[in-house]
Amino acid sequence: MSRPFWWAALALVSCASPNLYVSARPLGRGAVQHTIALEGLGVVAPSGAAVIPTAPSWQVRVGVGRRVDLMARLVNLSGLGLDALISLAQGPVDLALVPGVRGAFLPFSAGRPGLLAAQLPLLIGVRLTDRWSLLVTAGGGVVAGLGPSASAPVTARAGAETPDASTQGFFVRGGLGLRWRVSEGLALHPELTALFTPASGRTTLVGGLGFVFGGLGAVGE
Repeated sequence: MSRPFWWAALALVSCASPNLYVSARPLGRGAVQHTIALEGLGVVAPSGAAVIPTAPSWQVRVGVGRRVDLMARLVNLSGLGLDALISLAQGPVDLALVPGVRGAFLPFSAGRPGLLAAQLPLLIGVRLTDRWSLLVTAGGGVVAGLGPSASAPVTARAGAETPDASTQGFFVRGGLGLRWRVSEGLALHPELTALFTPASGRTTLVGGLGFVFGGLGAVGE
């Protein structure tokens, strides 16, 4: 597997970081959650396939209103993200939109060293029991490169496998998660998300296990 292929795959997951690790029901004003997620990814592209471990991610989620939460995230120790959860419906089935942006800086990558992603998934939460919830996501987004790369002239021969060619453009996403409320202060949240970039024919699978602490008093958590 060529080195630029690995950089392209890492750039995509670091920037888009599709897993959410949240319930579809807002926490309530003033409530706070922290999530530590252990993740890995698999990439299938015309040039080959790979399975790649990633660094952990950390997220803080704060309830700011009856229907709105805000989240800030350190993505795989290499990028930053901001999201909002906007509740559309609450009941046996909860619906929410989770617009967000991600940014990553990869100075040693081929092509552009900066990547910015925006995504808009719909989050559907089905409360199975008092302790178990099923989470489904569907939506899309776009990834763009930022800034010139000093290494571009050296690595230009790998053009088709640089982040410029492989990870930029529109993507569609779908995912499945399961939330287990272990106690009043702890929930486990495994999640798997698939991203498909039509321009490159690349599919990325991101799997992770989130450890969610605090803020679990709301019904539906």
